[in-house]
Amino acid sequence: MVIVDEAHKFRNDTAQAYDQLQQICKTKTSANKAKKVMLISATPLNNRPDDLYNQILLFQDGNNSTLDFPLASFFTKAKKEYKEILQLPNNKTAREQTAKLYEAIRERVITPLMVRRTRTDLISSERYKKDLDEHGVVFPKTTPPKPIYYQLEKNLERLYDDTIKKIDNKKQDTTGLLHMRYRALHYLKPELKQKYIRADFIAERLVAIMKTLLLKRMDSSFYAFKETLNRFIQSSKSMLKMIENNQIIIAPNINISPYILEDKEEELMELLASASLTDPSIIIATKDDMEVGFIEGVQHDYKILTRLKSAWDKITIDPKIDELLRELPDFLDKEKNPEQKIVIFTESTDTMKYLSEKIVNTDYQDKTLVVNASNRNQKKQQISQNFDANMTSNNKKNDYQIILTTDVLAEGVNLHRANTVINYDTPWNATKLMQRMGRVNRIGQMASHIFVYNFYPTAQINDDIGLEKKALIKLQAFHSALGEDSQIYSTEEEVDTYGIFDENIQEQQNEKIPFLEEIRDFRAENPADYKRIKNLPSKVRCGVKNKQFQNQTLVFARTEDKGSSRFYKVNAEDQIENYGFIKTAKLLKCPADTQAEELHQQHYPQVLSALTQFETETTQNIIDKTQNKSLSTTDKKAINFLKTLSKLPDTNREEQKKLKQAIQQIENKRFPPLVKKINKLNKNSKGIKPLVILENTLNIIKDYDEDSHIKDELIPENTDKQIKPTIVISQSYV
Repeated sequence: MVIVDEAHKFRNDTAQAYDQLQQICKTKTSANKAKKVMLISATPLNNRPDDLYNQILLFQDGNNSTLDFPLASFFTKAKKEYKEILQLPNNKTAREQTAKLYEAIRERVITPLMVRRTRTDLISSERYKKDLDEHGVVFPKTTPPKPIYYQLEKNLERLYDDTIKKIDNKKQDTTGLLHMRYRALHYLKPELKQKYIRADFIAERLVAIMKTLLLKRMDSSFYAFKETLNRFIQSSKSMLKMIENNQIIIAPNINISPYILEDKEEELMELLASASLTDPSIIIATKDDMEVGFIEGVQHDYKILTRLKSAWDKITIDPKIDELLRELPDFLDKEKNPEQKIVIFTESTDTMKYLSEKIVNTDYQDKTLVVNASNRNQKKQQISQNFDANMTSNNKKNDYQIILTTDVLAEGVNLHRANTVINYDTPWNATKLMQRMGRVNRIGQMASHIFVYNFYPTAQINDDIGLEKKALIKLQAFHSALGEDSQIYSTEEEVDTYGIFDENIQEQQNEKIPFLEEIRDFRAENPADYKRIKNLPSKVRCGVKNKQFQNQTLVFARTEDKGSSRFYKVNAEDQIENYGFIKTAKLLKCPADTQAEELHQQHYPQVLSALTQFETETTQNIIDKTQNKSLSTTDKKAINFLKTLSKLPDTNREEQKKLKQAIQQIENKRFPPLVKKINKLNKNSKGIKPLVILENTLNIIKDYDEDSHIKDELIPENTDKQIKPTIVISQSYV
């Protein structure tokens, strides 16, 4: 058994992960058996349904999974729904729709594929709790996140609002920024623009990113905003200098501004000459190559930016930092913070620098440890000695009470002598909020409670870039799909209505566990009865009194090979509802002395309706698996390339067989890296002899030979027998 920690081994590179897993699985054990792999992840869901899907593809075929439906088409639909949710203007509606979407993902995908335990699951299970007690493991309680607000005085509020309007400039008029520096691709004349695929789209996306960057820096701190404003001014100045020299360099992959501003044109030209050999996106345009309006737009933006700088240079107050400094003594109060240690996170290095300078003027000047990417390794020992509760008493120190850091300390470090996390700004990636909280919410935490404080984005900025909504949606997705022990960002997060979890935030648990524990205990205490029940024949049916579900029927059906199964509830109007395991278990559970009742008249018609539904769904899933409905453009491109090679006159029968096998693997979405490598070879094959291309292709696909992997047949020979439905149990309510 090989256990792989996804968070540290693979990050977000699914292709790299596939290749590493492939090498692991190819290695035989001492008993000459293939190794088995267990994928371990603390945060399997990051931002979108894609994150979960990409990880599942590490051990499942997209179109031929061990589930009874094709994952590819399921997630194609889920991704579309998620995009639509992001466009919803109302936070509450967006959160509710997110919960609904991820509940479906949890029921259909996560539950059958993943083993997940929250801390509450462990505490509420007698067996797990006993083990925790024996090892002296105690979990701290998490308190609801507390928002921190700050007020802007009138003149500052006016400047703030005016700045946001100028940055966003939805009408694209001359009262605000046109962000022309980043629209260069858009303003190229047609003969040059055609060199770039989707040039207008790229330009608009770049503008959107730059707008968001400015607004986020403004929300982070006024200091960070001023520093970013200066960098935008310098960037515009470099473009104006290029225009003056009639050499407008467009190099999407190179940061050319420092070379322009520091008069290093010769050095830049050498770099561009070298890079242009491998990077066709680099061009040097003239003023005549640009459409009317570009030069005037860059000049206009430079004037707007310098005016904004002049106005903000006069601002010397900062209510946000004032609020933080005012609250610091309360954060460090010994009654609720026994070790008197806190962790302050910010996304911006400029803000971190600014905060450290402000804290210097307080009583905590010598008690603050500032950590960023450049000094993390040097500060490692100080971090551990002052903030890691696992350190021995001889190595513990109390030189520092505050860690001020960016997200370089959001992962892979223990800070649990502190029990308080302060998020000075909202991360781009909302999952980082969970990771930050995890630094202090760890085994060995001596405080009884964990506290999280969040500075909320101002209403104006939140309206423009929706930071709060995006954070809520992403965290709600995690809660609804996987379950959490506590709220993290907002008390609006619903952690109490997931169907498989209890209604109390501190008693949330996976309700499957108590049922499984009860069955396990029953088997141990009543082995004869357990065996008798287990050996009951199929098609068991009975009636039970139940006012709530009167004249309805619960049906459990599966295929003859037990490869697919469903729970259904059919009501009096013959409406059929897919029922999850927990709902079914609750409905079936009853006291031992419960009397059986006669079946109501609709029992058999309702059972037949459920059977018809099951047969339709199972058949459609098999059809979906064979039709490859969700093949992407890149999939099709790779398939066409392989088909072309198979038609070469010098290709022998064995080579054609290998090419055909690779096509089938792409259609089944079995090995995403195979697609990537085939398309890369195709892209670089111009001018190369066909037989050489064929040889290189065969070298690639041999690493994905089906003989070196577990074989899964797409369609069993006896399909009719497989999908023939069988009733296992049915129960009607009278």
